[in-house]
Amino acid sequence: MGGPALGQRAARVRIIQPCGPSHRDDGAPLYIKRWLNRFPGVTCDRFPVTVPADQWGDYDAVVYVDWAQDAFNGLPPFVPDPAKRSVCWQSDTHWKPEGWSYRMEQAVHYGTAAFAQRNAADVLAKGPPPFRVEWMPHAADHYVYYPAMRAKIEPPPKWEPDFGIFEEFMCEVIPRWDLCFVGYMQDPSRQERVERMFQAIPNFCFRPGVFFEEAAKVYHFSRVVFNPSARGDLNMRTFEALAARSFMLADRQQGMDTLGLKNGEHCLIYDTMEEAIELAKEWSDPSKDRKRIEIADAGWRWCLANHTYWHRAKTILGWLGITT
Repeated sequence: MGGPALGQRAARVRIIQPCGPSHRDDGAPLYIKRWLNRFPGVTCDRFPVTVPADQWGDYDAVVYVDWAQDAFNGLPPFVPDPAKRSVCWQSDTHWKPEGWSYRMEQAVHYGTAAFAQRNAADVLAKGPPPFRVEWMPHAADHYVYYPAMRAKIEPPPKWEPDFGIFEEFMCEVIPRWDLCFVGYMQDPSRQERVERMFQAIPNFCFRPGVFFEEAAKVYHFSRVVFNPSARGDLNMRTFEALAARSFMLADRQQGMDTLGLKNGEHCLIYDTMEEAIELAKEWSDPSKDRKRIEIADAGWRWCLANHTYWHRAKTILGWLGITT
């Protein structure tokens, strides 16, 4: 295959990220592109999937990050040049069978097929594929979702996660709400669970369609961040809430145990809605504030230690055989 030799240190390596013709410049594709460009010697440029590869110029590798291409009618799954090193990181395999099939069809054409949902990686890995299959969960951009600060901070030249950069300016806030949920309600099961929780905790905040720093602010001003997954998947909100140094109450999600996310140490994990409601009532009480902040801080440190997009970008470079 073309591209840098295995183990080669990055030296003027150019990566192409195929993306949407009308893609919103946000989410995982943006985060990975941003962080890849922060590694010495690495350049990551984006091209719409509708632009022919012969217009990309010289490049060494392809990194495709799921941007819901299947939602655009008439766009076939993107297939990279087999002569180039390539990584595909798929998510949203849990929503519907059509999306699952589309993403699986696309993933088999890459040198490394990675999935944010562990069960998807497990299914594809059961066959005899001639490529690498990996589970790589979601992450958080720690300069978008970060603790409550006395002032806005700008990322320093050293982009690796550094606790000290934040600790100097971190502050506590007086909660406005006992509980919050940030996210969409397309899933009927999630809607039912959220509505039950809001009935039990009247002082709640519901923010659909809120992202990035605005979502982090909602987390900061809530005693409990309620995070019910759609299908038991380890969702992006898990990492974003923890990166914001917020106290998270989540259902038991795929892979939490594998990653070492511990109930009662980094967050609270429930198995039934009855248990979730009792925990929310208990931990939204102001008498629990001190212990709640201790757990939120431990969850933040757990996230920054291993689960930022800096970590995910570094892993992708490793799969491409590029060391930094």
